[in-house]
Amino acid sequence: ESGIIAGMEWAAARGAKVANLSLGGEDTPGTDPLEAAVNNLTRDKNILFVITSGNEGPGARTVGSPGSASAALTVGSADRDGSTSDFSSVGPTADATLKPDVVAPGRDIIAARSGASSLPHDGGDGYTAMSGTSMAAPHVAGTAALVAQQHPTWSAARLKQVIASSAAPTQDAKNPATFEQGTGLINADRAGTQKIVSETTSVGFGVQRWPHHDDKPLTRTVTYRNLGDRNAQVDLSLTTQSARGKTGSTAGTAPQGMFALSAQRLTVPAGGTAQVRITADTRVGDTDGLFGARLVATPEGGGQPARTAVAVEREVESYDVRIDATDAQGKPAGSEIWLEGEGPVAGLSPMLFTEPGEGTVTTRLPRGTYRMTSYVATPVNEDASRTAMIVQPRLDLTRDTVVRADARKTRPVEITAPGGAAYYEGAMNLFAGSGNSASATTLFVPDLKQFTTGRLGKAAAADHFEALMTGVWTKGTNHYRVIVP
Repeated sequence: ESGIIAGMEWAAARGAKVANLSLGGEDTPGTDPLEAAVNNLTRDKNILFVITSGNEGPGARTVGSPGSASAALTVGSADRDGSTSDFSSVGPTADATLKPDVVAPGRDIIAARSGASSLPHDGGDGYTAMSGTSMAAPHVAGTAALVAQQHPTWSAARLKQVIASSAAPTQDAKNPATFEQGTGLINADRAGTQKIVSETTSVGFGVQRWPHHDDKPLTRTVTYRNLGDRNAQVDLSLTTQSARGKTGSTAGTAPQGMFALSAQRLTVPAGGTAQVRITADTRVGDTDGLFGARLVATPEGGGQPARTAVAVEREVESYDVRIDATDAQGKPAGSEIWLEGEGPVAGLSPMLFTEPGEGTVTTRLPRGTYRMTSYVATPVNEDASRTAMIVQPRLDLTRDTVVRADARKTRPVEITAPGGAAYYEGAMNLFAGSGNSASATTLFVPDLKQFTTGRLGKAAAADHFEALMTGVWTKGTNHYRVIVP
């Protein structure tokens, strides 16, 4: 991360107005160093960072960092017909914000190929064809650079606003989900001449927690600016998603009344602003999931509409899971915890951590069946620790739940090899589940004396969960590989 941040600072220090970042990693709750660098440099140095959403689609909640930064102009990928590329990462972010902001062409893009590259010449001699959001983002960075050249006094925030406002879904894309495309496919021609601009690039209402009978309506304000020299009358409309998104990331059409506007028409004075309030009421309807809409401001008598992406998540039935980790000395422990969903929640696999001295972490997950594997550390000295692998083969989440991973209740692994052979190295292997929820986990065990295991809950069926200890024993100059079920 430090190298990436150094590069960002280098570009900002040299007066760059736009920087493309075709990179990213897993997004986690809160603000990580890369996200902070994007936000701070944008604010302090007036530089627009155009960043990929990632290539982890088509599932929801796959947008990476630093594309998850609030100040970033985050870009997904669109196919030639304008529909969302199946690999393009989909929002919301780990903090439940609405991303990406726009999409650009990212499928089979022909680009110059280095003579030293191993990439194929499938784009012609000296060129190659590639797909990915890393190919989509430069289209947007180039558009931003052209607009900045045309309007040299515009701020990074204004560049982001005009590019997002002027974007629109293509007719062939059939109104894709805002969590997939934001306001839609960029339009370089319109961006530089946009008169009515939504200063509120997107409106994310976050997650409304289940159950929903007592939800409170939420209201946000959208501000429009008129960059022209004449007053403008604009008609306001909300276009809800007409069908499930191509990637399956929405719950379908937002029910009537879920989104509402405080006005249907505004007068935006020349060089000035006007505002409209938009409300999300998740008491409406009986289907849970991700819902979105596009707020469209259309100038009277023609002119380019301005679009604002809108989204809310009506949480499915979900519960809190608190995990308390205790080390072999009875103290709150540092640990790594992996939860894996089965059946309807297959694909959900959050990795959680507890800190030494605190020993607790809470997450929220949809109702369903999960497996839990935790690694609880007990310090031995300043340089080493003992690891307790604690497994719960089946965790049925039907209410708020507390799981206690206690290393004091684990047992040592004792294996005696014939002929006096000595343990050299090994690993504990777990094989669990079946079908689309099958998984394998390996923990390397350099010293059996510093390793214990334990189980929480009922034992799983043999065809559903299996643990194998594999290791290497030595005797003299001979090495023996042994598998112990």
